[in-house]
Amino acid sequence: MKFRYKAQNSEKRIQTGVIEAESKEEAIETLQAHDLIVFSLVAERDIPVFRKQVNIAFLNRIKQKDLVVFSRELATLVEGKVALVEALKSLARQTSNVNLRDVIAVLAQEVEGGSSLSKAMGKHPKIFSDFYMNLIKSAEVSGTLEKTLVYLADYEEKRHDTISKVKGAMMYPILLLVFMGAIGIFAMVKIVPQITAMLTEAKVALPMTTRLLIGLSSFLQRFWYIAILLGAGLVFAFWRWIHTPKGSRIWGKIVLKMPIFGRIFKNFYLNRVADNLMTLLRGGISVLKALDVVSGVIGNSVYKDIIVETKEEVRGGKSMSSVWETYREFPAMFTEMVKVGEKSGNVDNMLEKLAVFYKKEVDVVIDNLSKLIEPILIVILALGVAFLVSAIIIPIYRMSEMF
Repeated sequence: MKFRYKAQNSEKRIQTGVIEAESKEEAIETLQAHDLIVFSLVAERDIPVFRKQVNIAFLNRIKQKDLVVFSRELATLVEGKVALVEALKSLARQTSNVNLRDVIAVLAQEVEGGSSLSKAMGKHPKIFSDFYMNLIKSAEVSGTLEKTLVYLADYEEKRHDTISKVKGAMMYPILLLVFMGAIGIFAMVKIVPQITAMLTEAKVALPMTTRLLIGLSSFLQRFWYIAILLGAGLVFAFWRWIHTPKGSRIWGKIVLKMPIFGRIFKNFYLNRVADNLMTLLRGGISVLKALDVVSGVIGNSVYKDIIVETKEEVRGGKSMSSVWETYREFPAMFTEMVKVGEKSGNVDNMLEKLAVFYKKEVDVVIDNLSKLIEPILIVILALGVAFLVSAIIIPIYRMSEMF
């Protein structure tokens, strides 16, 4: 349960915040243990609506960009010799995202209460991934928290930039297809009915494509709400399906075999494997633990299954390269460079080179995406025009021959 409190600290300053506790008594004891004199403590559910801060989940959801900013600011403060607790409290006061601000405040309270930062972050897995939390944990053990926070900030920024580029590359074809679909629906509802009336009066023999177009137009006019529900139902069913183990594996294979986009995603996942694994190994994480973490953040079931199998094979004494060379998802260059790194004891350096290489590959494809996707869009447009010609122009031409 969350409680909002107002209290006076040891410096006679008033501070407010949020604390999680099982009961009001436990919350008061926790605050008093931190030398705070509690003036007020109210459970969030008891706060009147007009006094609550607006917190719409959708608008205040914690995005990756928020995590990037948090990582960079925390790294800057800690690097500037600001105590970790004070750095977290400072960020809690100035962070604009309501949800993230509450989380940072909780982190500050738990660290001030004696908990480690990694343990506190581990209670928020939806925000701080295993990758993030394990690096922090390793840094706490090795005493390199400042350096690791700076590295994490750089890593999150690079990851955000890569994902933004991929999303941006996907937006162009998606918006174009949506625009074409909207024009098609408008034609079905407004234009086709007028042509249908004209063809019906002329009593012309209609080809199959025309009858199909008229039937679809009639359905959309009479049962448009069913079409909307059906479309929404299909989207929801698809979303649920790709989140099942079987659906996730099938969709993972489909993604890698898509024309043009399959190449982008494959290079993206290879970059993620190399970059994350390199980062974890350099952070002092064992190979087995690093593989376990990477399998959870890779984002594709095909590669996840391969990484999970690799972990078990490495546990049994095999090398990573010997496992990966049996899968076509890992190119020969990738496995050969990892093999050289394993023999020379410089796996992290080889992985770094691979990460840089595949990031460049992703960037090149994305930069030239408009040129690559034009042929596919032209084919789709040509098929649409051919259908309309066969469904509308041909019957009109036959009707003109009757006069």
